Amino acid sequence: MPIDEAVRLIEEHLGKELSPLDGTLQISSPDGRTFRTELRLGYETPGITFFLRNQDDQPFDSLKLDVSTPASGSVVTVVRREVRLSASDGPDGASLLAQLEDLHGEPSETKVSPGTNSWLWATDMDYSAIPFVGGGPEPRYACVLGLPDNGRYSYEAPFLTEGPNNCGATFGVSHRTSATTVTLNFRLTDYKLVDQDREAANSQVDEKLSATAVPSDMKL
Repeated sequence: MPIDEAVRLIEEHLGKELSPLDGTLQISSPDGRTFRTELRLGYETPGITFFLRNQDDQPFDSLKLDVSTPASGSVVTVVRREVRLSASDGPDGASLLAQLEDLHGEPSETKVSPGTNSWLWATDMDYSAIPFVGGGPEPRYACVLGLPDNGRYSYEAPFLTEGPNNCGATFGVSHRTSATTVTLNFRLTDYKLVDQDREAANSQVDEKLSATAVPSDMKL
């Protein structure tokens, strides 16, 4: 989805504006050529401080978006949402899973630990659902390990997209409880878009880094 449309829809849903996140990409070649540009990295809900998230128990609703480079159209690659509710207002894990299964079917992967349940719905590179990988004493994963943990561009080789059980997109949800709160985390990642963005942007960067150097005009 184009970033402008996504931001509009999310701001309407949350009833507040998102803050843009910008950064500088700088890459240097071994022979001294440098490519530098400003990039829009994404958007986030303003006012969600480290203290609020980690050292407080007040409710909040936080959302972050990662954005691809203009080389692939500045589209949304990752959506993260974290919602904290009072324990009396938040759903229990079984109720949340029942709602999610009504929407998305059986998850591809489940994990259970004290106080936390998490579920992953995954698709293959054609965006077809990956069925439940099963339980057991040994961990089983719907996707290969080592996929990127965000959707922002980095100058790296595109990751392998033809391996077994590789994922085109995932939707992960976790439910964490404490004595006073329930915290829900949602994350939608389009790995296929992330990979396509790397390939498209890498090509443009390589072209800049391989261009003939223009003499500088410093007064020496």
